Amino acid sequence: MIFLISNIKNKVYEKQDRKCKVCNEIFDLSEMEADHIKAWFDNGETTEDNCQMLCRPHHYEKTAEQTRTLKSRLKI
Repeated sequence: MIFLISNIKNKVYEKQDRKCKVCNEIFDLSEMEADHIKAWFDNGETTEDNCQMLCRPHHYEKTAEQTRTLKSRLKI
């Protein structure tokens, strides 16, 4: 499974021309995070079509927002 995820990350990274989907800046793969477009907790699949590469700051920002949404749904 780890190889499959790594393969998806590499494909999407190249497809996006090494750019973050949010800020459009170029980053080394080691500076980026794979992101589910449709969130995993909303049954988003780990597939190439549901993946985008984000720079770490934008991935953390999106993750924090999704965490707030999930906590609200769960009322915690």
